[in-house]
Amino acid sequence: MESVVEAIKSDFITQGPRVGCFEDGLKEATRALYAMAVSSSLAISG
Repeated sequence: MESVVEAIKSDFITQGPRVGCFEDGLKEATRALYAMAVSSSLAISG
């Protein structure tokens, strides 16, 4: 919970230095080879 509060208080909400750490944790939790955090599903369409 402390990490969430720190992220909210920081200048970064949707991007920033914590994204890579989140993606790595997501890969580990799901045992996936790749993970990519996006702000919405529209961010990856195109």
